Amino acid sequence: MNVGYFRLVIDGGNADVIQEHPQRSRYVPCYFAINVTSNLPRYSAREILFTKKLMGGTRYIAKVSDMCCKMLAPTHDQAVQREYDCLDKIADSKHASSIKAPRLIGFVVGDGDEGVVGILEEYIPHAMTLGRPPGGIKAVASERRRKWAERVRRNVELLHEIGVVSGDGKPENVLINSETNDCYLIDFGGGWTDRGVDAKFIETKAGDEQALTRIFDFLGV
Repeated sequence: MNVGYFRLVIDGGNADVIQEHPQRSRYVPCYFAINVTSNLPRYSAREILFTKKLMGGTRYIAKVSDMCCKMLAPTHDQAVQREYDCLDKIADSKHASSIKAPRLIGFVVGDGDEGVVGILEEYIPHAMTLGRPPGGIKAVASERRRKWAERVRRNVELLHEIGVVSGDGKPENVLINSETNDCYLIDFGGGWTDRGVDAKFIETKAGDEQALTRIFDFLGV
């Protein structure tokens, strides 16, 4: 799954997804099914240019907002589909305003609007993940670590209430919002990754519970 950050520029009633430092995105024209009645905006893949890589810095300026784009690739189409399904279900749920996860912003489409080849998500302003705070986890005050642990637990509880499983929970998949100190769960693509849950628990509630236990252990709370 190729990930990059993009900039939505709004000029009057027009909107474009552009890049500050031109390097055209590369995507594979494979498509996944979405609800065709969705009112989220669609942007041509030809309009999209990379700005920064995942974990890059960002800034806000007038009439401009940052976003994250996840593009389909032959070996990761199911991951992007799952990410879309989870975020869409969160958005339609009674806990939409309480669950800390990126909001869906729009879709990237192939030539002639033939199908969706990527999804655009809200960018979460952050300087670190839960798994990699500056100076290491021991440099973080115990009270702050306890708050993080409880916020992650609450997010997972709310997800399970609406029938969503995060899929591959681990400290690196939790962003710390640099403006609010909230914990945001990211990467709902599922599958197994390093430091993730045991393979037999992938994309299950048991896996989320295992991830919570490991996150609490990592935080030392």
